[in-house]
Amino acid sequence: MKKILTLMLAVVVFGACQSKKTSEEDQSGADTTATATPAENQLSDAEKAEGWKLLFNGKNMDGWRTYKNKENDSWEVVDGTLHCKQDTVAGKRADILTVDQYANFEFTFEWKIAPTDNSGIIYRATEEFDQAYLSGPEYQVIDDK
Repeated sequence: MKKILTLMLAVVVFGACQSKKTSEEDQSGADTTATATPAENQLSDAEKAEGWKLLFNGKNMDGWRTYKNKENDSWEVVDGTLHCKQDTVAGKRADILTVDQYANFEFTFEWKIAPTDNSGIIYRATEEFDQAYLSGPEYQVIDDK
């Protein structure tokens, strides 16, 4: 039976997940973080019957680990979302991936990014190289205005 996923597949990479403020924002000191009510991280009965599986429970990092089990202090769960801390706060950065591996899947997710940030989701990555992006394609998430 085809496994269908929601939220993530193999590796979620939010590379440069620090917020880069423009000079105008730096001077104003304004907080550019969007405030939104997190969507409920639940499957409907119909989605469950179709084989969908949540990879993130909205509460903790269960089901996730760091790429090559590297030391990490950059990932946390905030208001029901998986969040990467700014690099000014986190000193030990590491990509994360699901504990389980999947072959066939459909992948859906919601994301938000701070102005001028650059991030992405790498999928079908392996751990044969030093970096996840060397083995899997990336869905780029970027605000490059």
